[in-house]
Amino acid sequence: MARFIYARTAANDAICLNIEKIIDISISADDTLLIEFEKSDGGAGSIALDCVASATDAQEKSLLLEVTNAIAGSNVKVITLKDDVTGEGFANILTVGTIAH
Repeated sequence: MARFIYARTAANDAICLNIEKIIDISISADDTLLIEFEKSDGGAGSIALDCVASATDAQEKSLLLEVTNAIAGSNVKVITLKDDVTGEGFANILTVGTIAH
C-alpha cells in the first residue's frame, strides 16, 4: 500500500508525494530541510522546508531522524511535514518554503 508525505505553503501550493519517489533528504547550511524526489517525467523535483532558525547540529540530526523515521518506520498513510495554512506538521519545521514539482 502506498504511503505519502504532504506539505502546503501559505499560498496553497501543495504536494502529496509518494514516499517511493524520494531520492534524498538533507538539511542545508541555511537550515532548510530539502526533500528531493523523482517526478513522473523522470526529472527531479524538490520540497524546501524552513526549519528552526539557527538549528544546532543536534537539532538538525534530531529533525532528520524524526522525518526519516516517520517515512521509513511508521504505518501512517499520509505524513504531514508542514501545512502552513493549518499549522499541522513537525514542530521544528517552521514553514514550507518552496515546492518545485
